[in-house]
Amino acid sequence: MFKRKLITLFLASILSISLISSYYVVTDGAPFFSVVSVIGLFAAPFLLLYGLPVSCLSDKLTELLYGKSRLGLSFVLHVSFGFSFLFIVGFIFDSQSILTDFGQFFTMNRDIFIASIFTSVCFWTIDEGIKVCPLIE
Repeated sequence: MFKRKLITLFLASILSISLISSYYVVTDGAPFFSVVSVIGLFAAPFLLLYGLPVSCLSDKLTELLYGKSRLGLSFVLHVSFGFSFLFIVGFIFDSQSILTDFGQFFTMNRDIFIASIFTSVCFWTIDEGIKVCPLIE
């Protein structure tokens, strides 16, 4: 399982960082490789330290289920943890703002929220795809 998760981490990181960077290239006209470098520098540690354990936890929690039940619960867990990422980071780095003016906090961090949801969906999709068509034995 751990090899599959590492491959998923690698592929999901490349996909999500590239697509999120492409968004900024299109909307802001920023140079692609500069944006990829900056986003990758900040996102990669979070994907490794947060995304990988969450995906392993999701597998553990759904291992007794089969078919659509397992698939659905795994998706909900991935997206829920992607959703909660902003709040966890907010409480660690900006607890004053998240507690006093949540609207402003959310507005300031909307891009991070969307990116974390998008990345969690990428992570789930790639992981489930590898389960169906294994890249490793």
